[in-house]
Amino acid sequence: MNKKISAGVCVSLIAIACAVTFVITWTVSINMYNDRFAGVAVRDEISAKLQEIDSFVRNNYPGVIDEEKISIGIFGGYISGIGDKNTVYMTADEYAKSVRKESGKVVTCGIVAEKEEGGYIKVTGVYSGSSAEGAGVLKGDVIISIDGTNVLEAGAEAALKLLDGEDGTRFSITAQRDAEIFTFPMRRQSLDIISVESVLSGNVGFIRVTDFNELTSAQFETAARDVLKAEPRALIIDLRLNSSDYYGALKPVLGGLIGVGTVAYAEYKNGIRHDFIVTDSGEKTSASVIVLVDGSTSGAGELMAAALKSHLNAQLVGAVTAGKASLQSTQQLKDGSAVRVTVARIKLASGFDYEGVGLIPDYEVFMGGVVAYDINSLGDVSTIADPHIRKAFEIIETSVSG
Repeated sequence: MNKKISAGVCVSLIAIACAVTFVITWTVSINMYNDRFAGVAVRDEISAKLQEIDSFVRNNYPGVIDEEKISIGIFGGYISGIGDKNTVYMTADEYAKSVRKESGKVVTCGIVAEKEEGGYIKVTGVYSGSSAEGAGVLKGDVIISIDGTNVLEAGAEAALKLLDGEDGTRFSITAQRDAEIFTFPMRRQSLDIISVESVLSGNVGFIRVTDFNELTSAQFETAARDVLKAEPRALIIDLRLNSSDYYGALKPVLGGLIGVGTVAYAEYKNGIRHDFIVTDSGEKTSASVIVLVDGSTSGAGELMAAALKSHLNAQLVGAVTAGKASLQSTQQLKDGSAVRVTVARIKLASGFDYEGVGLIPDYEVFMGGVVAYDINSLGDVSTIADPHIRKAFEIIETSVSG
């Protein structure tokens, strides 16, 4: 039965509804105001303080102010203030190099080097097909000057940058080998990065992946096909020193080893999840797998090791990995510089999260030196000096004899 209400009651109900609506709207508005304008107020305060500091310094500092260094310091300082080591500011130069590296190409004279204890630069590798290889530079050579600049006087860090330059430009290096001094003519050129190498050692396949870039998946497919067609009883995959943040090559690389399956998902802000790596082709290998890792195994290399452990029960040999299970997004700025910001946490399909912890090896082995070896020397197991590789072969032999 329908009931009628009086006009007075109706007016009262409308008034109550309006009051409730006003309160809700006012509360939401205040919250939005606080969220939006509190941040603006803080930014204004920071800007004013920065101007105050700048004014005082410029009016009193007697030296020359390097405007570029000041700018880099300000922008880099802002990003470092976030407190995430994987969130970084890159200069235009650094960003351009990052883009080239991800493309799988690099402009180089062909020398891979690092600072040695004496302050000079030691050659740790030479790119195949480079001018350095053609000139006769060898791994182990010690660079003492670059284009007339003494390495000790310039500092190893600054001297290393002198190896970089534009495609086609020429310079020279002076290096010491044992007691002899050599001068080598150099030319910078664009080269494909060879990030995958493979070899068969008896009935054991060995694949080394030093980087991930746009060319890696094709190189890995070739390397894996050449090794796996021999139906090896075991496969050793070396992911040491692989700290690439390029995940684009992982899907086809993993597909050729684990077959079809979900590898990992990415968890974004507010708990939103999306599949990250899902392999949709390939066959699961029947070979037992051993993965070599170290403290520099990070990013895509670390995720590959975790996936092989999860899907193939691969055994990890080496040292605890870096513990970087996060995804970054890069935004190029108007002046060519860029910021790379962490946007998600990467977790295995099982939910396993190794961020900040790393992967614990099944066999922790002390390395005691730099990872540097000629992959072709692995044909004779008795001559292998690398303790991680020796341990891997030992595990294989033990499993066979057992």
